[in-house]
Amino acid sequence: MKRLLLLVLYAGAAGAYLTLGWIPGVVLVAIAIVGTLRSFVLTAYELAPTVRCGRGHIAPTYGLVQCSACGFTGEGSIWRCSHCDARYGHTPCPTCGLSIRNPSH
Repeated sequence: MKRLLLLVLYAGAAGAYLTLGWIPGVVLVAIAIVGTLRSFVLTAYELAPTVRCGRGHIAPTYGLVQCSACGFTGEGSIWRCSHCDARYGHTPCPTCGLSIRNPSH
């Protein structure tokens, strides 16, 4: 009798696991999909031709940039050095000097 009860309990636990075990997997996949979509959106903002500062001025995201890490001056993205691949978290607005945050950070 005791073995039968234990077998029924194990079978019930196995059935519950097989029935409900997919839920954590679905949650983890949903979290991964949301993170990937967020990354795509932030990358699109980083690659946009212009950004706005806090006061509403439009600043181009490409142009002549001097890298603060290696000192290289060249034309490229204001968010990344084209020579040493250093990433910048912010850049000053060319009109008012307010910092503009890198959208992908």
